[in-house]
Amino acid sequence: MEKYDFIKFINSKDIRAHLKKTGYELSERECAYVVCESYLPLKQKHEAYGELIKNTSDEMLKETLAKRIELEKILLDVFFQRDNAVYVYRYISKGDRECEEIYASCARCMESAFQWNERAKFVRVRKRWVMGEDSESKEVSVLVNKEGEVINIASRGILSEELCEEFWSIVNLWQEQISIPLPFERGDILYTITDGVFVYENEWEESHMDGYMHNCYDCEEAVVGVYRIIRWLDAEYYTGRLKGKEKKLKDISAFLKGKMKLVDFIQSCRQMK
Repeated sequence: MEKYDFIKFINSKDIRAHLKKTGYELSERECAYVVCESYLPLKQKHEAYGELIKNTSDEMLKETLAKRIELEKILLDVFFQRDNAVYVYRYISKGDRECEEIYASCARCMESAFQWNERAKFVRVRKRWVMGEDSESKEVSVLVNKEGEVINIASRGILSEELCEEFWSIVNLWQEQISIPLPFERGDILYTITDGVFVYENEWEESHMDGYMHNCYDCEEAVVGVYRIIRWLDAEYYTGRLKGKEKKLKDISAFLKGKMKLVDFIQSCRQMK
């Protein structure tokens, strides 16, 4: 396959740097995965899918990506079509709730969202129908950036069951086939937009992104490691100041890295409660 910079679609600057430093080459299905999960505009994603379709010999991948592009374009038309619907928004940062105000215009909804929170990079906008048969079960949502560019799109009650399965069939392509190496080590304090700050507990000798579920500690479950769904392609080293409950993570990190004795860690855990 011709050389194409699929690594640029990885959201984490630390993971991008690690892959370039180590010379790791993404497989075709890993390329599809990082594009799908990227925060780059949907237009660029479709161009990248086109590169894969043009150059891959994987017929299943080719068929799946072509169908994905087709269905995403259909859903975009539905989302922007003017009809009996309203729009609401929510920020994607951990802990953010959906705005209670509703908007008749998609453009006004997006404008209000970024005016209300100028620091927000992305906003999830949902279109909901207020009239018609099965209106309560229908929804189309898009993630947009400050420029109003669509990042991704999803729906409920719009596509038929068969088409819905085809839309999400892209996920099945990389189950148990994704093993992207990560630069992170046990005890590293990491951050993602959607997950906030947490401590990574790597249970293996090498760190790979082979799925969403990993053991980690956050400021809510500080003394108990929990398996959580993490968007690993977003994860970066956290270099900010730990505030409030987040301060607990410093001792957990030190203990996991072997820089704190067990007796001191136990004492620290008692103080965390």
